[in-house]
Amino acid sequence: MDGSHFDALTKELSAPGSRRRALGGLFAGALGLLSIQTDEGAAKKTKPCPPCKKRKQGKCKKNRPDGAACPGGECRGGNCIATASPPGACPAGRVSCDGQCRLTPGGACNSHAECCSNYCYTRGAYPGECYPSCLGKTCTQDADCCVNVGCIAATCGGCARTEGFCQNGKVCCYSECHLGDCFSFVGERCASRFDCAGYQPCIAGKCSCYAGWDCCFDTDCAAGEYCQGGTCGTCPSGTRFCPLSQSCRECCAKTDCGLIEDCVDGTCQGSIGPG
Repeated sequence: MDGSHFDALTKELSAPGSRRRALGGLFAGALGLLSIQTDEGAAKKTKPCPPCKKRKQGKCKKNRPDGAACPGGECRGGNCIATASPPGACPAGRVSCDGQCRLTPGGACNSHAECCSNYCYTRGAYPGECYPSCLGKTCTQDADCCVNVGCIAATCGGCARTEGFCQNGKVCCYSECHLGDCFSFVGERCASRFDCAGYQPCIAGKCSCYAGWDCCFDTDCAAGEYCQGGTCGTCPSGTRFCPLSQSCRECCAKTDCGLIEDCVDGTCQGSIGPG
């Protein structure tokens, strides 16, 4: 740069307006750099919005459109709702119920929530079993039951539960009523083995004998025969089959003996009169 050009540039920068413009440019640049640093810091501190919310004016208060995909489901009213399991998505023995894979009737269960019917019946040491509906389930409110079934007299549907009492005309939910108790014999209706006398299998809605058995009860055998372990048999002469002891004895009860005799351990013995 020659001397004349240097002198001209010096004069221009020395002018009042030029100095103001130069300083203004430097100040604006400094503010821009500060703004970038501030925005970067704020972005680092901002928490992400829930999956079905989006930010508006710095806050996560606007809902994403219904039907928008979210982890495990879709957005509905600003919430991520699990979608129903597509056909074939549930493992064997389970079906899609309200978007969840649950056990089908007859499945072994530990809690009501595992069953589509919301009813897991348990009995002693036996594993629980899912019933086809919630009828007969103990309840305190309608919410304890299933769809279109209310809580009536502490029982879903108001009918007598499995292994319950059926006096005074109360109808059993799944079985027949025999001598005031809810259970069924072979050939009568059932929903589970718990509805059958002796817990025989419930097949196609009817109580059945165990596979390979010739009989389930004495009534399945010919006159004079008894059923023991699925086989019809006869007792030796002078004895009879006692169902409680599952053995052949001289007597099963006092009525099998003489007027002055008692049945003691399967044998008729004379009563001891007053001395």
